[in-house]
Amino acid sequence: MARRTRPSLRTKSKSSPGLIAKGGMILGIICIIAVIGSIVAYGTFFSGKVEVDKTSGCPVNGPNSRLVMIIDQTDTFTPVQAVDIQNQFEDYKSKVPRYGELIVYAIRPGSVGIPTPIIRACNPGNADDINQLVESSVQIARKWRESFDGPMKTVIAEVLKPTSSDVSPIIETIQAVTVKEFGPTWMDDRGKELVVISDLLQHSNTLSHYSRSYDIDKFIQSQAFKKLSADLRDVDVDLLYLYRDTQKANQNTSHRDFWIKLIQEQGGSVRRIYSVSG
Repeated sequence: MARRTRPSLRTKSKSSPGLIAKGGMILGIICIIAVIGSIVAYGTFFSGKVEVDKTSGCPVNGPNSRLVMIIDQTDTFTPVQAVDIQNQFEDYKSKVPRYGELIVYAIRPGSVGIPTPIIRACNPGNADDINQLVESSVQIARKWRESFDGPMKTVIAEVLKPTSSDVSPIIETIQAVTVKEFGPTWMDDRGKELVVISDLLQHSNTLSHYSRSYDIDKFIQSQAFKKLSADLRDVDVDLLYLYRDTQKANQNTSHRDFWIKLIQEQGGSVRRIYSVSG
């Protein structure tokens, strides 16, 4: 009996022209989508790059936030106070966000009118902030050292040198700085911080804390307050309190309460009161 041969299970398949065309079309669509995605991603990266003013280092439409520091130079600092102020300054500086601006003012002997800042600079960012596809970490690190960190360290060392004055117009300086730095309407939706480093012993023709007769409630109702008040709404205020050995009678709880209420009456919020060491 002849042996039957089992039909082979393998069949030779031929690719139809229709399948090849369909596969090519799908591959083409995938390539187009990939190209479009790359273009969109590229555009997104570059559109997110902030245009920066070469002079100020801040965005051309203004800084994202402002931290203003007022340092009272109308009396001397003890060595320990100077070190603590430097430490506090470094801490504040490290918290300034990218494209946020740090501005330093001083209350100096003979200060009158609208003060001029000692320094102002925007934080260009660091390696953690940058987009590696469009920015160089080396260049950003150099900008941070040369235009922000270095100049700030130099300035704070100069500000802490000994000096003294017969007047201390703290309230007047706060008003002038607030109007100048926080007053523009484009600052309405941006972060605003004010740090005052002082013994807070106001002494001017308007009001003196060396006189036991001052009263916060009476002052708020006075014409002097109306003349010296400023809009501190949405401003976080920190008071770095410098104690003087010779002024224990004047630097008491009532004195601290005076400043808290004064700032609150102007719409501000006292976020922190820090007693400077020394």
